[in-house]
Amino acid sequence: PWAAAQLTRLVPMRWEQALGTQALAQIDENYVKPSQLAPARQAELRQQFDRLAAEARRQPPPYRHYQPELKLLFRSGMPANAFALPGGTIVMTDAMVARAAREPGTGDTALMGVLAHEIGHVEYRHTTRLLVEQGVLQAGLGLALGDVSSLISSGSALLTGLSYQRRHETQSDCYAVQLMHAAHLPTAPMADLLLAIDRDPRSKGTDSPGAPASAAPAASSASAAAPASLTHPGRSVDWLNTHPDTAGRAQRIKAGEALDCG
Repeated sequence: PWAAAQLTRLVPMRWEQALGTQALAQIDENYVKPSQLAPARQAELRQQFDRLAAEARRQPPPYRHYQPELKLLFRSGMPANAFALPGGTIVMTDAMVARAAREPGTGDTALMGVLAHEIGHVEYRHTTRLLVEQGVLQAGLGLALGDVSSLISSGSALLTGLSYQRRHETQSDCYAVQLMHAAHLPTAPMADLLLAIDRDPRSKGTDSPGAPASAAPAASSASAAAPASLTHPGRSVDWLNTHPDTAGRAQRIKAGEALDCG
């Protein structure tokens, strides 16, 4: 992990942006649909997100001089989830927005907590670190010149099948708690939302009327990592798949504990 963190510092921002762009294109083509949220509702959530992102920019970055532009997108056709791509793009599903609206005591504050967690993944460059650990990006780190398009392509393809590891989740939780405190927002609503999803994974389904519930098995809170995700055709991807040990982590978030951001 230490070596991967150090190698990640050498990955150029333009590579991350290219990885994120290609990964989003693959996800859009194969796994999600355009958001059905009303434009006014999207604008309302983006305004709140922009305030959170501005607060994030006032915090010391985990990687010195690394401050990518943070951007929020919405998509439908997938269960309740939010995920960060290299380069600063964060995607939240309509189903996550709908679930927060239905769950008592959560609402938009819970969604901002989820987004603070995803900002943590961006700031710690977790997706890039995963690719470094998989050996995808090391091959290009020594190339000062040359065509790296094939490297970017293979990296973006692998990216859609990765799941975060527990240490990444702990870091992002810690970051989210600190950011929410800095923004004067409570962390309990986020924890309540994640616990609700964890308790009732089969009921969250997608945001499409009449859509079947997720066919994906819920990730056990005892598992070291979630199962492969987007690369399996027909398998819906939710927060439990891509963010392991949700239940245990939510209890600490609810208490507002920022344990270890290192």
